[in-house]
Amino acid sequence: MTLSPDVLMTPRQRLLQLGWRPVWALWMISATLHLTIRDFPGLMHDLIFAGILFVGMLLEHWRRRWGVVFFYAALAPFTIWLARAGGPGWVFSPDLTGYLAALAIPTASVSIFFHFLGVLVFLLYALTIGALALPFAWSQLAELTWYVLLILGLGWLFAWLLQEADHTVQELHRSALLDPLTGLGNRRAFDLALEEAWTTRREALAVALLDLDGLKLINDTRGHAAGDELLRSFATVLRTRLQQDETAYRLGGDEYSVLCAPERLETVRRAIATAVTEVQEAGFLEMDASVGTAVGTEVDDPRALPQLADERLYTEKRRKRARRLRSTTLTACIEQ
Repeated sequence: MTLSPDVLMTPRQRLLQLGWRPVWALWMISATLHLTIRDFPGLMHDLIFAGILFVGMLLEHWRRRWGVVFFYAALAPFTIWLARAGGPGWVFSPDLTGYLAALAIPTASVSIFFHFLGVLVFLLYALTIGALALPFAWSQLAELTWYVLLILGLGWLFAWLLQEADHTVQELHRSALLDPLTGLGNRRAFDLALEEAWTTRREALAVALLDLDGLKLINDTRGHAAGDELLRSFATVLRTRLQQDETAYRLGGDEYSVLCAPERLETVRRAIATAVTEVQEAGFLEMDASVGTAVGTEVDDPRALPQLADERLYTEKRRKRARRLRSTTLTACIEQ
């Protein structure tokens, strides 16, 4: 049970989540302005653009990215039509350079969906059909080259900024949600995953809490480096023994937890016991683990689930201490 993608959304994913809303917002501004000044030819342009948006949304609903491809494919000829129509709403020159200037920002926005490669493909496509449909004089070659380089620069910069922002956010999430010593999710990650699992499938949720017994003894007798090695080794072995939909977390100190399905609790217990055995065989004979489990249907609040498991964990700890005490007492009696 891992965190929802919503928890780990990058800037690119948040932009994608906006969907068609920014384009519709621009359309509403344009239509309102044209209506205010009674520019009815401009309103006709707005209606045609709205038709392009509707078709794009339908295609996107049918198959992912098809609507976006249609929108950008239709945007270039629509812009050519606007350039030819001219009018008070067209602020660029009615030729190839004005057409490219109008497409500068839309071309850069392609990088949101298809990275910089998409910018190159769209610019080549737009430049090709623009050259076939709009007037161009060779005296404008320098100006046209400047526009092409400017658009490429904007597209590359936007794509690079998104990539770097995504990488930075992922690293921040990594540092915020992962335990640096073991690489497991930390308490914050556990709390978020528990809350989400409780909301979506409470009846299919169970938690196992465990304490590593003997860590303090190892720290005191062999040093904290040995204790850290114990924590890392146990986390590594435990993670390899769990199934794909079972997630281990280090809550702090010698405390770990596992989120799993209720029917998997006994299997998780065996996985913990196997991990303990393997770590003992690796040279940490002093260590053991106490485990407490709880199922989502036993409580009415997600915070009560780990509390119930914690109570059962300490019940097991007390039983172990009692057994060790009886064993020590019996041994002393036999020796006497």
